[in-house]
Amino acid sequence: MITRPLLTVRTATGVATVVCLSGVLDPDTCPDLARELGRYLDEAARDGQRLVLDMTDVQPFGAAVRRTLRTATEHLAHSPVLVVGANPAMRAVLEHESVVGVRLLDTLGDALAALPDTASETPPHRSGRGKASTGCHGGCRHQGENLDGRG
Repeated sequence: MITRPLLTVRTATGVATVVCLSGVLDPDTCPDLARELGRYLDEAARDGQRLVLDMTDVQPFGAAVRRTLRTATEHLAHSPVLVVGANPAMRAVLEHESVVGVRLLDTLGDALAALPDTASETPPHRSGRGKASTGCHGGCRHQGENLDGRG
């Protein structure tokens, strides 16, 4: 049985689309990750926002996920996807071969501080699988944080 990554999305209007990933990311789930990531990258670009990936609840992953992220983001070297919550093992995988479309940061606050300060409100979450959601999954790092970057 394939365990698919759970994607929970929260948009900070005018600033960022935060995608919280959870579960196992492996060669079996990479096609789903690539498709969903592409969708959110397109939406963020259309809305003039940056994409932030919160990997707090992702189990350590290997080269297949690095390749998926590199392929999905390689055109974004000038405006990389901000990745937060990656544990040391995941950071090592992403740093092994530079993934130019990804910038690693420790926290969501760090990611938002790196963005222009243009947010005015925080809309509700939406699920990557089309289900309504009232909040992120358990440990999503941005849960309870103000997504406008002002605390």
